[in-house]
Amino acid sequence: MSKSGRKKVSGSRISLALFVVVGVVVSLFALGIISIPNIGVLGISNPTPTVFGGVLRNQAGEGWHLLNNATHHPYGLGSVVCSPITGEISVYFSPAALGVIYASVDTDESYARAGYATGASIANDRIVISFVRNLGNGPQFIPCTSKSLWINRSNVWIGGAVER
Repeated sequence: MSKSGRKKVSGSRISLALFVVVGVVVSLFALGIISIPNIGVLGISNPTPTVFGGVLRNQAGEGWHLLNNATHHPYGLGSVVCSPITGEISVYFSPAALGVIYASVDTDESYARAGYATGASIANDRIVISFVRNLGNGPQFIPCTSKSLWINRSNVWIGGAVER
């Protein structure tokens, strides 16, 4: 006993008790028995995975646009810009993403039969699409302004997932 009449508790007992309490709390979180919703590292809300998708078309030179009709509906995508400088198409997310999970673009059968393929880069605010065409001498970059891309009712399929 100490002079104050209290019993001394050793540091090792306190460490053991703290270890047991932390272990129990961590186990309860791991088992899903307790949780703190939407709290991430340093109190920042956890982002939610969200899909995006749509169908891109340039019908007879009307300009690149996302189809939005009785059978096609874009989701999570906004404006479309065909750059005359880079020759690439930018399709902007609506709203912008916090992070990127994956993205994919693909041509439909009409573009594929004509030798076209697409590739994409993705950022938090947009997906950037490039066209190439193989005419027997290897793939050649085709700018989005090219009239050769005006194939009747041809589509570019866009899809992926981001964090919001």
